[in-house]
Amino acid sequence: MGIRRAYNDFLDSSTQLNDFDRVRRAAADVRRGHVPGLLGVLVASSVCSLFLSLLSSILGYGSTLGTLGWTVAASVVNMFVSQLAFSVFLLRVRGERMTQDAVLRFLWALPLLAVIVLVLSVAQTLLSNLVLIALSFNAQLAYFAAMCVSMVFTLVNAAISFCVLDGRRGLASWLAGSFKLLARNWAPLLGLSILFVAWMVFANNAYSALLTGFTAPEGIGNIIHALLNQHEFSLLWQVLAFYAINYVVGGLFEIAPLLGLAICYEQDGDTVYGER
Repeated sequence: MGIRRAYNDFLDSSTQLNDFDRVRRAAADVRRGHVPGLLGVLVASSVCSLFLSLLSSILGYGSTLGTLGWTVAASVVNMFVSQLAFSVFLLRVRGERMTQDAVLRFLWALPLLAVIVLVLSVAQTLLSNLVLIALSFNAQLAYFAAMCVSMVFTLVNAAISFCVLDGRRGLASWLAGSFKLLARNWAPLLGLSILFVAWMVFANNAYSALLTGFTAPEGIGNIIHALLNQHEFSLLWQVLAFYAINYVVGGLFEIAPLLGLAICYEQDGDTVYGER
């Protein structure tokens, strides 16, 4: 009985390794010659997010209602840009380009996307806090686990963008199908994500160390706005340099898992979401 179980475990692990190797090779083939374009999409999305955060902080400064309004507006625009950026990876796997019809699909889906992104954000926050509490005996392990949770929800958001691109319908189907897609392909996606997760842990620790001793003024939620407000120009340049490095290096590591997810979606999309 023990021998049979060991043999089955070996077969299972071999299958998972083979799945990882297959998806890794397919992602490498797609990535070849297209790294600058894919990296450019991720960097542009990150810069847009940073700019919108800064703009909403400046425009809403001094007014609670204004801050809320501008934050919501910036979040909607940022969500739209992020979803478009994720969809580029599926288009790259298919050898296609973004079209006007595809952009319009995302515009029409904005209300549903707003709901689903809010639900996912709340779920991610709750799960991350639970992980941090459960692993509080080891701060680094807890932080690494929290970054893994963040990566899972990033991939779920990306999978939902693929659904919108393909015109799939149903908020519940998007959610359930995306988690099923990750569960079916956990081994290749974990293998392709590990470097990005490790980088996120390192980058967040470095960022915290960089800002040690600085306290943002009350009512300012954006670090660039806070540094400008306090005339901390030397630290501001360091923060901007950090962002530039993080966007490029992090983007390079993020390409592989997003391409891997797109490849898994092409393979299993109709199975987990149902026929289009």
